[in-house]
Amino acid sequence: AAGVFYQRCRLPSLVSLLLAQLAGRLVKALVLLVLTGVFGLHVPAPLTVLTAVGAGLPGLALQWVALPLLLAALRRGHLIAAPDPRQTAQAALERARAVWEREEASCVVYRQGKAKTSHLSGVRPLLGWLAEDAQALRGAAVADKVVGRAAALLLVYGGVRAVYAAVISEAALAVLQKAGVAVRYGECVPFIANRDKTDMCPMERRVQDIDDPAAAFEALCTGAE
Repeated sequence: AAGVFYQRCRLPSLVSLLLAQLAGRLVKALVLLVLTGVFGLHVPAPLTVLTAVGAGLPGLALQWVALPLLLAALRRGHLIAAPDPRQTAQAALERARAVWEREEASCVVYRQGKAKTSHLSGVRPLLGWLAEDAQALRGAAVADKVVGRAAALLLVYGGVRAVYAAVISEAALAVLQKAGVAVRYGECVPFIANRDKTDMCPMERRVQDIDDPAAAFEALCTGAE
């Protein structure tokens, strides 16, 4: 269980250990239920699992301390590989995209195991999250319906690690790649058009000559007002 949580789910080692310990106690309780309820054997009641957990707390605590130290020592000795940041970012991006598709959202931010969704159009979701908390996108994976240059600059300003866009502009792709952000997309277009498809999107035009992400954030906030 710890291996599945750590390797497959990409959870931190200590969280994986805690979940594995919980899984072990749940399995023990289920076994006792089956033995008493189905086979009628005289074994300790399932509730005694709680007593066993209490008695075993020193051992559990020792594992909490020892496992992270053991993993660190094994990595220093190159006996096991440290988690690949690129694989971790891609796993988070897959989760963001899955939520985005399931919720039919316009934008999803997946960060620290939690997803935030929005159905607002344009760059409004990104502007709102960043205005509320400057760290809202730090290290996150983002799935967005449309990413133009304006959204790309906001994503770089927020410090995202990975982005999926159903539609992305050539300028946005260049901004994200220059910043070292992992990018996946469905369709790349020359530019993001306005709703009438008659001209460039106003937000795109607003940052057309801006290269600094912080300056773009200020300009887009002013435009949103």
